[in-house]
Amino acid sequence: MGFKWFSDTPSSIRTPDPVDPKPDKFSIEHIEEHGDFVVALVNYPNCTTFKGQKVIVWEGVTKDEVMRMSLIDPHFLDSNKIIARFRPTVKGWKYAMKFVTI
Repeated sequence: MGFKWFSDTPSSIRTPDPVDPKPDKFSIEHIEEHGDFVVALVNYPNCTTFKGQKVIVWEGVTKDEVMRMSLIDPHFLDSNKIIARFRPTVKGWKYAMKFVTI
């Protein structure tokens, strides 16, 4: 029989577990194309980390292709062309811009 662990932190002050973004529930807040790269600030309203905001970088797609996507899974998968993610902050956006313009 296993041992069950209990938290000493009262449930009223515990932070909820992060919720993964739903790939079919998103809005593109800002998007830019730089050569072979597209950088976008994408919001997933159900996601709890970073208030649902993600800075995503794709390679080998156009801005128009990203705008037509009905699913955007922000995870690194063989089926998408996401090559980087950055913190959804002003500094994170600047790092993404440096990444695609070097």
